[in-house]
Amino acid sequence: MSSELLHFSNQSHFCKLFKQYTNYTPKEFRLWF
Repeated sequence: MSSELLHFSNQSHFCKLFKQYTNYTPKEFRLWF
């Protein structure tokens, strides 16, 4: 999991930040890229 690789202990926190920066959820990002 990328959140573990980036040393995020809280996955929901990671998802929130990820969406804030990319406008995609990690799941959506995986589907498109």
